[in-house]
Amino acid sequence: LEEERTLLTSNDMPAPNSPETLLSTGGPDEFGYTWDDSVPLASISAAGGVDTGINSSVEYSGALNLGFTFRYYENSYTQLFVSRHGYASFNDVDLYRWQSYIPDPSTPNDVIAPYWVPTDTANYVRYLTGGTEPNRYFVVEWNNLVHSDESYNFELILHENGDIVFQYGTITLLDSRACEASGIEDSTGLDGLSITQFCYPIASNHAVRIYRPAVAARVNLSPLVQGQLTHAGATVVFPITVRNSGELGADTYNLSVTSAWPTTLYAAN
Repeated sequence: LEEERTLLTSNDMPAPNSPETLLSTGGPDEFGYTWDDSVPLASISAAGGVDTGINSSVEYSGALNLGFTFRYYENSYTQLFVSRHGYASFNDVDLYRWQSYIPDPSTPNDVIAPYWVPTDTANYVRYLTGGTEPNRYFVVEWNNLVHSDESYNFELILHENGDIVFQYGTITLLDSRACEASGIEDSTGLDGLSITQFCYPIASNHAVRIYRPAVAARVNLSPLVQGQLTHAGATVVFPITVRNSGELGADTYNLSVTSAWPTTLYAAN
């Protein structure tokens, strides 16, 4: 499947920067993140920043210190890993992988992807921090990423308040361009936001801001869907993990079941 994704060509996708690719808003996802592209383009050059060490033979960085605590979905992080292929993650699992649907439970997860696309080389991938508490920010700039005869220039900005900004410079595409993905997903890959449809191009010279939702009570049930064949008179057990993913402390949830079959909720503890 991953090999097929890289072989998609212009016969499968709209023309570069065609109107259907220029969405204006999106979301919310299950957690509450939303996005819009009405924000002005205001790139922050990281040319004088710290080199991630990424090059034609090194596909992802080590842990990079953010300089502040960044809240992402229900978790908080102080470090970030960066992939040459146009995305970052809060862990270093499978960061060599090329584009994927967003969200997707397969690894890598905890992904923030401005422009997730196959790449061969990069002029540089650098980062820097700026601002003062509580308005600090962390910038990663992918400068002149190259895949075949295509090139991409963009950056990711993490704001201390939990907002995320993608800023796009010059994107040079060909008719036989590679697929791309753009958006965010949580640590399980089950919840997230896509900025574009999979394989659709992204326009040059614009910005997208992803807004973290306000503090709220939230609950996460996993898995959302499950099933099993059985026979008359048998009892089937379906484990469900109930997780407090909100930010208001020790919440209490009342669970109920609606079913045509006899059903009992049982807590082992």
